[in-house]
Amino acid sequence: MMLKRITEMTSAERQALSTLVDECAYSTPFHRIEWLHAIESILNKAVFYLVDQEGDGTATFGLPLIFKRGMLFPEMHSFSMEYDLVYGGPLLRKRAFSEDGPIDGHVAASLKPAKSLIVTLPPRFPVERCKGSNLKHICNTPIFDLSPTVDELWNGLPYKNVRCNINRANKCGVRVIPGSIEHLDYFHEYLKQTLAFGGKEALPAEYYKHVARFPFSHICSAVQGDLPIAVAIVLTHHDTVYYWGNASSYEHRNSRPNDLLVWEIMKWAKTNGYRYFDFLITPLHSLQGVTRFKLKFNAGIHPIYQYRLNNFYQVIDKSLYYLTHPHRFVSALKPFRAKEAG
Repeated sequence: MMLKRITEMTSAERQALSTLVDECAYSTPFHRIEWLHAIESILNKAVFYLVDQEGDGTATFGLPLIFKRGMLFPEMHSFSMEYDLVYGGPLLRKRAFSEDGPIDGHVAASLKPAKSLIVTLPPRFPVERCKGSNLKHICNTPIFDLSPTVDELWNGLPYKNVRCNINRANKCGVRVIPGSIEHLDYFHEYLKQTLAFGGKEALPAEYYKHVARFPFSHICSAVQGDLPIAVAIVLTHHDTVYYWGNASSYEHRNSRPNDLLVWEIMKWAKTNGYRYFDFLITPLHSLQGVTRFKLKFNAGIHPIYQYRLNNFYQVIDKSLYYLTHPHRFVSALKPFRAKEAG
């Protein structure tokens, strides 16, 4: 296996990874090489792919990663949440390594001297390929199965706070249209206002405009009159539509544009042959209002796991940290002291 920075890959290596992404059933748009280039160029982050290839150049394993500084050794993370790349995780071609054993050993051996690896796995990832002790259930994501009829989907939505809100939006003259790149200026302004409630900052507008130009990205806008009062960026990959980005005007919240936007995107997804609609859950402790909004639609709940690998370098790095921050070591001992006292 080799660990290679995106900008240093040959065109053949990039093509091999793109083919792996296209063929892997549980890959997501966040694994795509063109998106990772955007992270490199716009957000100025060092992005890597851990790759294994056969003699003919066929990629049998791929794992996108970003380095984070530690005391002595770096950590390696997938892009989950921090850069709005919600799912990471390894991609395996059928019969890569062995189909029975865990992949942990292969990955850990290739990451030295990184001290740890943290990845958020997509919903369909075969978690049996990861060692159970390295898995942690961190959250759930709501996913709609779009196979029922439109009437059945509508009747499955809760009346209170969903269907009634959609009806209200219609009565207020809100309509959903395919958005243009110019609507992303509204999107970014609304997003900044929403994130400010959680004490967060939005990524640069240039980043969202770059993503919106990908062939698998689609802009949808809820407009009232001529004003876009809610704008969404949805992603398509395999048989799934991902509700990646959405932001709306706080002043027009009583017109319920977001509820109508979700419903119209679901109908569009079904009409265009997609099987699933993934809300891409936001952690409850991060933006509680956004999470409650996504959960209220009564979609099926799927567990999301975090996959973590620690090694000997983790022990060294943590020891050095505590030596240079003794007050942190004392704080770390408090839970154990309380447990002994109890």
